Order: sequence, then C-alpha cells, then structure tokens
Amino acid sequence: MSNPMEIAGTNGRIKVSSEVVLTMIEKVVKEIEGVTLIKSTLSKEKEDIANKESNKSKDSSNKVKEKILIVNIFVSIAYGIVIPKVIRIVQEKIKEEIEIMTGIQVAKTNIFVQTIKS
Repeated sequence: MSNPMEIAGTNGRIKVSSEVVLTMIEKVVKEIEGVTLIKSTLSKEKEDIANKESNKSKDSSNKVKEKILIVNIFVSIAYGIVIPKVIRIVQEKIKEEIEIMTGIQVAKTNIFVQTIKS
C-alpha cells in the first residue's frame, strides 16, 4: 500500500491506500456531466484538536493530532458549463464519498480547471 491512510476502528486499525481514494475520486468525477479528470493528488495534514479530557484539566496545552485529507483535482470542463456551479457539485460529492466510504475527514477539495473542451 503506498501512502496508507490509517483509521482507528473499534476492533483495530484500518489502512486505506491512496490508490483506493484516487479511484473513488475518478469514479465520482466520471459521473458528473461536462467534467473530465486530468489528474488528482492527495496530501495529509495534521490538525490540532483539543482533547476533551484536557479541557477538563488545567493543562489545556495537551492536544490530539488528527489526520485530515486535502484533495487536489485538475479537470477539464466542457464549454458552456457554469464552472462555479459544477465545481461546487464536484467538491461536495468527492468529500461526501470519501468520508462515507472510508471515514477519512476531507478538509479541502481544491479544484483546478486546466482546460475547456469544445
């Protein structure tokens, strides 16, 4: 598994490869009319989340690091498509699909429109 993303489950850990998430992105984009995927990349970021227990104690400097995912997608759009509208749909669907199917939190879905198809 290249660059596995780890999810803590109740019965142990679950590792999801980057390829799995990239395949999910590809399938979501294929379903949206007028949008063609050129390339997609993933990056992981750690976010400081205050530990609930530390809020109860006097030491609030204790933080929990939680992994979140940033998705970068490069697309081609068909001429005549309203770009902001379709991009919002792509962002929402990708975030929803990844979070529901893997449990991995998606912080951002950055979309770069590279070309317009006529």
